[in-house]
Amino acid sequence: MENTTQIKLPACSSGQSLGQCIDATVSSFMTQTSAPPNSACVIVSAQYRGATIYAQGYGKTSNNGPAPTTANSFQIDSLTKVFTAFAVIRLFEQGTIVSLTDQLGAYMTSLSNGSWNQAWSSIQINQLLAMVSGIPDSSSEKLTYMEQLENLVETPLKFPAGTQYQYSNSNYFLLSALVDTLVGVSSSYIDYMRQQVLKVFNLPNTGLFTHAEAPDPVTPNFGDGSWRNPLCGYGSGGFASTMADLENFAIGLSQGLVLSPADYQTMWTPYSLPGGTPGTFGLGWAVHQSSTGALEQVEKNGGGSGWNSAVAYAPPNGGFGNAQAASVCVLMNYDVSATTNVDVLANNLLTKVVAANE
Repeated sequence: MENTTQIKLPACSSGQSLGQCIDATVSSFMTQTSAPPNSACVIVSAQYRGATIYAQGYGKTSNNGPAPTTANSFQIDSLTKVFTAFAVIRLFEQGTIVSLTDQLGAYMTSLSNGSWNQAWSSIQINQLLAMVSGIPDSSSEKLTYMEQLENLVETPLKFPAGTQYQYSNSNYFLLSALVDTLVGVSSSYIDYMRQQVLKVFNLPNTGLFTHAEAPDPVTPNFGDGSWRNPLCGYGSGGFASTMADLENFAIGLSQGLVLSPADYQTMWTPYSLPGGTPGTFGLGWAVHQSSTGALEQVEKNGGGSGWNSAVAYAPPNGGFGNAQAASVCVLMNYDVSATTNVDVLANNLLTKVVAANE
């Protein structure tokens, strides 16, 4: 989503500790985004040099309930996509996928019901990861991800693959189905994800959980407060997680877990559009570069129907490693306006964490 909001968050005051500054910033954000006073919550955690340096919950996890803790579960929507990106690139590292520029049709030629859109066959795997495939978006709280894909088999691409950026959940529905296809009948997308990604990052409470399965679930401020069926979002937006898990994930990024340094660089390099123009999205992540092209920050958010989440990460010297790596994780249980997403808060706090430790 584009960020065109006029929300203005306060600067850190002289003499304020980082924790006090974060508290004031979150309070201002909740006020300006009209957080429901008796049922909305935000939890924030900041990391530096491979350790969590501040974590705090604000508001209420349900109607007049307690403040959130790092053990509470939230649905994280499109933040799920970064985990799917890790799984796909891991399959490349293991040799199951020969090249990320291979066409999808080299590995997959039908959906589970036998249907297929022939236009998908020539799309490169990295074009799906980078949101430049041209496949129209689909987002439903009633249809499973596979039913949504089946509804697109007769739909043409919106533009030739690789020529434009357009955010589309359908890309990650297809990538999830690709993982299911490649890991074979004895395994599945989520089994592979657990073993190759979630277990390595130490994320025991992250995955395709229903409300009944998730530990200490938070109630979203939407509709009747029910959780969505995780199969609707699947590997595009079906995960739930806790702040404790996201803290481990952010620290794992600073340690370069799961992928090689070369593949971290690939993942965090914007896809170049025609004419050599760099985009703003890498493989699963939004990528921010300096005017000279140096990597400054990566981030990914998720949101909708009573949830918002984000991880913002500033790699030291354009790479990773505990020295000077900074990150901020945010989880929320309420919607904000179409032009004010959770990135506003996460990116603002990341800037403050970096500045406080310079």
